[in-house]
Amino acid sequence: MPTEEERLYQIALTRAPGIGPVNARKLLEAYASAKAIFAALRKVPDLAFAEDTLRFAEREGIRLIFLTDPEYPGLLRECHDPPTLLYYKGNADLNHPRALAVVGTRKASAYGLGLAERLVSELAPYDVQIVSGLAFGIDAAAHKAAISVGLQTIAVLGCGVDDVYPAQHRDLAARLVARGGLLSELPLGTDPEAHQFPRRNRVIAGLCSATIVVESARDGGSMHTAGLAFGYHREVFAFPGKAGDPMYAGCHALIQRQQASLITGSADLVQQLGWTRTPAGRRTSAAATDVDPGAAQVLRLLTTHESLHRDELLRLSGLGNSRLAELLLDLELRSKVAPIPGNRYRVTQA
Repeated sequence: MPTEEERLYQIALTRAPGIGPVNARKLLEAYASAKAIFAALRKVPDLAFAEDTLRFAEREGIRLIFLTDPEYPGLLRECHDPPTLLYYKGNADLNHPRALAVVGTRKASAYGLGLAERLVSELAPYDVQIVSGLAFGIDAAAHKAAISVGLQTIAVLGCGVDDVYPAQHRDLAARLVARGGLLSELPLGTDPEAHQFPRRNRVIAGLCSATIVVESARDGGSMHTAGLAFGYHREVFAFPGKAGDPMYAGCHALIQRQQASLITGSADLVQQLGWTRTPAGRRTSAAATDVDPGAAQVLRLLTTHESLHRDELLRLSGLGNSRLAELLLDLELRSKVAPIPGNRYRVTQA
């Protein structure tokens, strides 16, 4: 883990004028740390903003993941323009071996929504992680289906992770934090604006080994995501619609240009990716009790005591305050632990 001082410089690096993701990557290859970059460039960073960001993130249980951190998503790091810093709120694995982007139009038809829901539900035995953008239509259908069958699901946002867009999806976002995660490269406090969504699409494409376009017209965010995934040399798949259907014109164009393989269901996808079913005992889905080593540690401590005060859990586990709060909430939602009077916790009876 970086020191707090280095983390402040890392935050500041993302706001330094003239240093975008591509240049930041080159500089990090040349210098040992963000602080060393500022020293070499003789720039004075805005550490006051960085301090405010760090304190707010700690209070809200938001993790900061820098490009050089071990937990940074490996597939995303392979891209030529990876985000320098990610803001993450959740407990899903950002290096899941089967991360799959499921995207499509916001104005989805009933047929398209059904395709997305059925596809995700049928992938449950393969322990897939579903990544999308929390938008109306196909995105929301994919997230909801993943939650319903116990799969991890991550929403990549076009705003800061301390906000939710669209606002109507606040409840869904809360479920995602407990069963997956919210992710963004945009600084905390960033409002959703149109020019930021292409950056969001790039993260969706970069996180995943494959992208599926369920339903899309010729223009739109899902087509942009598919193009980025193709450019990153990732697998791209698309569902066909009726000939001449404008709602599927984008899917047809991807298939015609040989930028996407045609699929009609989960069986086609699984066959083309060469996946086999994951034994139930080895699945890492959000429904698993051992999905997070930190959660397992908290359960072990509570199992050896009748109950523990939250402060005792904090001291014995060595976890940070926000991290412990995140784990306790997740364990409560999974009915593994229960709060009792006096700010104490106990294991629930099986």
